[in-house]
Amino acid sequence: MGGFHLAVDATNDAAVQRLRQLKHRPHKPFALMARSASALSCHVHVSGQEKELLNSFHRPIVLLEKRQESLDAGLSPALAPVNTCLGVMLPYTPLHFLLLDKGPSILVMTSGNRSGEPLSIDNDDALDSFSHIADYFLLHDRDIYFRADDSITRIQAGQQRFIRRSRGYAPCPSRCTWILRPYWAAGPG
Repeated sequence: MGGFHLAVDATNDAAVQRLRQLKHRPHKPFALMARSASALSCHVHVSGQEKELLNSFHRPIVLLEKRQESLDAGLSPALAPVNTCLGVMLPYTPLHFLLLDKGPSILVMTSGNRSGEPLSIDNDDALDSFSHIADYFLLHDRDIYFRADDSITRIQAGQQRFIRRSRGYAPCPSRCTWILRPYWAAGPG
């Protein structure tokens, strides 16, 4: 884990609306965590390539096109109110598997930080920052040393495109197909 998450049941519209209000996020989409790719089938369109990305060891948030029936299937309309996509990830820690096994099959999992500030990685800071938002806290005595947001990606024109490159992909190197040369070595023109 690279920081705290604030979690609510994605089908509980009152809880999602309350989280929006308390976190001061009127329009920005919330990320979701689903128990499995099959739990998403009535909510979003998932291609084979997107399913492969969801199940990869990187476990990024993948932007997936909403199904028209997704609201009829029980998800809160406040998850991504002005967006045609939902950002979805699958569990990537044992804790996530336990939460989704015993609770709802789809949770809002938004970053545990104050608006505009980095992720909370300290128990005392999280308790101080979110006591007005969270009804319950799940804490651990194992320190978080490396703060990391969830990576966000999508499949576009058959290629993976990053919206945010972080947990699972950073600090790994990134391949470039072009070479930078110093301006003085570029030659005339």
